[in-house]
Amino acid sequence: MAIAILFSSKDPMPWKEVLENKLQEEVYIHPVDHHVQKDINFLICWKPLPGSIEKYQNVKVIQSIGAGIDHLYIENTISKEIIITRIKDEKLLEDMYEYVLAVILAHIKNVNQYHQDKIISRWKPISYKRIEDTAVSFLGLGYLGAGVAVRLQNIGFRVQGWASSVKHIQQVKTYVGDNGLQEMLSSTDILINLLPLTQKTENILNRALFSQLNKAYLINVGRGHHLVEEDLIAALDEEKLIGACLDVFRDEPLPADHRFWKDDRLFITPHVSGITDKHSVVTQLIKNYRNMQQGKPVDHMVNLEKGY
Repeated sequence: MAIAILFSSKDPMPWKEVLENKLQEEVYIHPVDHHVQKDINFLICWKPLPGSIEKYQNVKVIQSIGAGIDHLYIENTISKEIIITRIKDEKLLEDMYEYVLAVILAHIKNVNQYHQDKIISRWKPISYKRIEDTAVSFLGLGYLGAGVAVRLQNIGFRVQGWASSVKHIQQVKTYVGDNGLQEMLSSTDILINLLPLTQKTENILNRALFSQLNKAYLINVGRGHHLVEEDLIAALDEEKLIGACLDVFRDEPLPADHRFWKDDRLFITPHVSGITDKHSVVTQLIKNYRNMQQGKPVDHMVNLEKGY
């Protein structure tokens, strides 16, 4: 049994070094020699190239190094017999919370607008909101969504969230179903998307959803394919939204000629809201590898019917 790393947008060598140091055995980097492929049972993946997974016929477990698994399926066919697992990491959660908090505070204290005013030498004080007067709503209350929601609640935000099933989260009001979503959106100052990307959630950030908002601010740290881009622009024009922070996009890197770059109502970051730390998750990866070898269940296994 052996491990191979399949990355297309990260340098695999630092991961190989950390894993080999802990495992005291060789870890391979894709592509591997044909005679070694048959020995690979455990794949560690981030955005594997099209057709790369299929080369490993004896794989038992695919380990995503992200919180999501949607990146695995881009032009890759994965057998239903293969177990897929994902990362749940406290440091990743804390990073996501700090990112979201920074964006929210910059918005309610008008930091982004003052930055634009500086460019044109404009002195124009603007009224601001306080934490206690700000209603933050979450789309998605999984590991990251619920974790960030509780942290924001603890520092005084009015927090609520919507999910596909009933959740019981400390002091966070939760909603389910279409009626619940409508009720939540009607009382939203800041809308944060942390849904997993599935067939049901793709394009959920659309005109119908935005029409239920009233001068809200959007933070998309889910996936780029959650957002219908032209509907976002329409919602901004109609002031259903008064701005948005986008960290994820349909095409990454975001093309230099994309209209989002020139829209002052949009704050853009290059998919940095939460980056998996190899040192933080290496123990989790090795535990799953050892469990596979011993025929034990792996941690954080994905429900393939749900997609998360």
